This record gives sequence, structure tokens and C-alpha cells, in this order.
Amino acid sequence: RSRHFLNRKLIDLTVKPIYLTVKIDFITKLIDLIHELLRIREDLKEAQGKAKESRDFTAQRRSEGSSRFMSILSLLNAYSHDSEF
Repeated sequence: RSRHFLNRKLIDLTVKPIYLTVKIDFITKLIDLIHELLRIREDLKEAQGKAKESRDFTAQRRSEGSSRFMSILSLLNAYSHDSEF
């Protein structure tokens, strides 16, 4: 009976630390994974912000180009009515 008890204690002393080590390693890897996901999330937010700025800039340029085009058309229209084109 005491031998069984000693074997049980020996198992407790060898298996439990291994189990704890594995558990701690798992938790550490999980935390690293969460940090990496947060970094990816920040990178995505930054990329989305840059893409929005780029879209806004393109839309602004398109709008400016469109208004210039309309100005030129109106000038041509006025010119064609004023002169004997």
C-alpha cells in the first residue's frame, strides 16, 4: 500500500509539473497569438484609412476635373454664341 502511495506521489511530482509547463506554454502561445491578431487589426485599420484617403483624394480630383471640364464647356458655349463660329 505504501508503495502504491509512493508511486502515486512520484507520478504527481513528474506529471503535474509537465502538465503545468504545457499549460503555461499553451497560454503563452495564446497570448502571443492574440498580440499578433491585434497587430494585424491595427495594420488593417491603418490600411483602410489610407485607402479611404486615397478614395477621397481621387473623388476630389475627379470633382475638380469635372468642374474644370464644365467651365471649359460653358466658356466654349458662350464663345460659340458670341461669335460667328
